[in-house]
Amino acid sequence: MSSVFLSFSFLGLVNAVFLTQEHYLKSTPVFCPTGGCDTVLSSVYSSIAGVPLALLGTLHYLVLFAIGILFWRKANDMLLHIIALDTALGAIFSVYLVFIQLFVIHAICFYCMISAGISFILLALGLTLLNRCRLTLETVSAD
Repeated sequence: MSSVFLSFSFLGLVNAVFLTQEHYLKSTPVFCPTGGCDTVLSSVYSSIAGVPLALLGTLHYLVLFAIGILFWRKANDMLLHIIALDTALGAIFSVYLVFIQLFVIHAICFYCMISAGISFILLALGLTLLNRCRLTLETVSAD
C-alpha cells in the first residue's frame, strides 16, 4: 500500500512540476485534449497572492512523497496522521478548483483534472493506511 501511495504522490509531483514549468516559461501545454488548459492556466484563479497554484501543488506533492518515504521506512503514527490531514486538505482544495473550472471559468484543464484525480486517490490511500494501522494497533493491544 505504501508503494502505491508513493507512486501516486510521485505522479502528482511530476504533473505539478510540469505545470509550474509551463507557468514560469509563460507557455501552455501543447497537448490539451480538453481544450481549456490555456484559459484555466492564465486565469486570475491560477495563482494566490502571486504564487502559482502549480507551485503550491508541487510543494504539496513533494511533502506527501517525502512523508510517504519516511512512513515506508518506519511506520509512525504521527506521519500517518500528517498523511491523512494533508491528503484531506488536498482533496478539499481540489474540489474547490474543479468547481472554479466548471462554474466560474467554464473551461477544463486536463492536467488540473489529473491532479484532482490523484488527490482523491491519495486521500483514499491515506485513509486506508490510517484504518489499517489502527486495526493493527487494536489487534496488537488486544493480545
